[in-house]
Amino acid sequence: MIEQIRAARGEVRRAELHPFSQGQTNRQGGAQMAKYLPIYMFSDDTTALEAELKAEGEALKNLLGGKGSNLNIMTRAGLPVPPGFTVTTEQCIEYTELGRFADGLEEQIRACVAKVEDETGKEFGNPDNPLLVSVRSGARSSMPGMMDTVLNIGLNDDVAQGLIKLTGNERFVWDAYRRLIMMFGDVVMGVHRELFEECFKQVKAEEKVTEDTKVSVEGLKKTVAMEKEVYKKALGEEMHSKLIENKKVEWDRFRTHVSHYEIERYLPIL
Repeated sequence: MIEQIRAARGEVRRAELHPFSQGQTNRQGGAQMAKYLPIYMFSDDTTALEAELKAEGEALKNLLGGKGSNLNIMTRAGLPVPPGFTVTTEQCIEYTELGRFADGLEEQIRACVAKVEDETGKEFGNPDNPLLVSVRSGARSSMPGMMDTVLNIGLNDDVAQGLIKLTGNERFVWDAYRRLIMMFGDVVMGVHRELFEECFKQVKAEEKVTEDTKVSVEGLKKTVAMEKEVYKKALGEEMHSKLIENKKVEWDRFRTHVSHYEIERYLPIL
């Protein structure tokens, strides 16, 4: 996958991140192609887009969701927002009509990840200079407590060791790793969150501590190992240490999160 992301860098510059032009329509399997671009970077100038949406009685958040539109506005205002991108709500609708990602969307996501790499100077999957990302649910309407998040995507066993060398902070890395496994297992793969939380509770009980911050580094390492076992027992497969390198495992899981959890679960409010 890393090689594919690197290869996409040339395509992203040629296509300027957006292969679809606004107003273009196309029938594919009975579905109408979305009117607007499929992905917008946080840093994209959406002034003209906002004006067009306003003329149609719509708001920017209807296309980018609440989080996406606010991040775009803050970035354009000069606030220090980390680089990122938003897949539009129109792509959610296309997914339900097509039963799959619209043509070119997966390549667009890869290209946008490559652009984030360029902007941050970091590389997804590189233990010596890793890029970690989050995937956050978003919607046109506010749903307090209902939006899901997966943090620290990009961590695996190799990247964890590299990050420890870079930061000198084992606690930070192992705590981030155990959170990734819990969120990925719960949000993406559907394993009950309580099963992962029980691992951490057991370790805290063994170390006779009540606060998360009091758990030792060895306790956090043990939690990661226990969570991996929970994952394997529930799903019949390993939480692969080479997750980033494995296209089938890593990319299909990412697609599962974006398409099933964000698109299907939240479509009714779009």
